[in-house]
Amino acid sequence: MKKTFGILFVLWALPAAAQLFNPVEVRATFEKTSDAKGVITLVAQIQQGWHIYGRDVKEPIIPTAIRFNDSIPEYALAGELQEVIKANSKFDEVFQMLVRYWTDKAIFKQRVKLLAPDKAFTITAAFSYQSCDRSRCLPTATKTHVFCQNDVVK
Repeated sequence: MKKTFGILFVLWALPAAAQLFNPVEVRATFEKTSDAKGVITLVAQIQQGWHIYGRDVKEPIIPTAIRFNDSIPEYALAGELQEVIKANSKFDEVFQMLVRYWTDKAIFKQRVKLLAPDKAFTITAAFSYQSCDRSRCLPTATKTHVFCQNDVVK
């Protein structure tokens, strides 16, 4: 009975422990650059030996994706999302294609135009990625960051 309970406990705890390990830390900031403009910066700090794939890789690889709630009337995205650090590129023998990926760090910037600078606003940025090392890939993770501007000067 003790042996059965022990096996069941390990099977129950193993998925929970696997979810705790995440080799990528994502931070985000919003900086107002003028009364009507701002910049969102997303930084993915990647542990040594791990990588995340580029935004333009093809199936079956899961690309890094960044989404903003751009249907909010108080702001609009201004221009394309910029990759501050250029991704590495190499031919992958397993996938038989050229792949782009980041190791150590990936930084992205998105310019924002504030359409109603005198109103409070909320911007949500969702950063989705799959982290891999030489032997395995972890399930896709999504980190969501919310920026609120409530202290608007009138």
